[in-house]
Amino acid sequence: MANLDCAERGVTNTMTDEASGQLISYGAAFAGDLISLLVPGGGLFSKLADGYVAKRRQEAIEVCLEELSRGKEEYVEADMEPFVVILLRYSKAVADGASMKNLRILAQIIAGLKKNKALSGDLFQRWAGILEHMTRDELMLIGQGIIIEQTSGSNVQDLNKDFWNLITEKMITGGYSKEELSALGASVSRYGLLVPVSAWDGILYVPSPWLADLARLVDPTTMTNVD
Repeated sequence: MANLDCAERGVTNTMTDEASGQLISYGAAFAGDLISLLVPGGGLFSKLADGYVAKRRQEAIEVCLEELSRGKEEYVEADMEPFVVILLRYSKAVADGASMKNLRILAQIIAGLKKNKALSGDLFQRWAGILEHMTRDELMLIGQGIIIEQTSGSNVQDLNKDFWNLITEKMITGGYSKEELSALGASVSRYGLLVPVSAWDGILYVPSPWLADLARLVDPTTMTNVD
């Protein structure tokens, strides 16, 4: 982790590892017990699950450390209290089955909050609740929206007027249909990142202030990259 000394790095790694293990192991044990009762020879599942849990936990730790190490921010003692809350919430996302892409974005949120001098457990909880289980398609839409906001030289009124047309063009070029895009817009608007507005030919969507907030925290290409 950038500018954390070895002792702090060790504490952080251990804390993340232990929290992830406690949260994930219960689910694996429950599934293993159930399958062992339902399926002959199902006890093998427990061994496979243990291996999967360990591998997934390690991958999640590496993803988090990779993103936190990109910045030049110094983590100080005052950061430790919110950092503990944040890492426990990150561990819960690991335990709940968030994909590695979503976990990488959550790690970028941590780094972005620190960079913007806003490291807060409450703020991270809000973003984690929004992003941890978003689908690949929802993330694609949000990422394209952030890129449009960042590259547009227009004022807010002009951006709002052109936003949905621009994002529609990008998404259709990427292989999405207008019907899929309409459904994605409705889905993402429920998270508060887009706002639906009435138009003569149906419902359009414009960026909310939360989308601009998110743009300051993450790398949108992580969302738009096709895995």
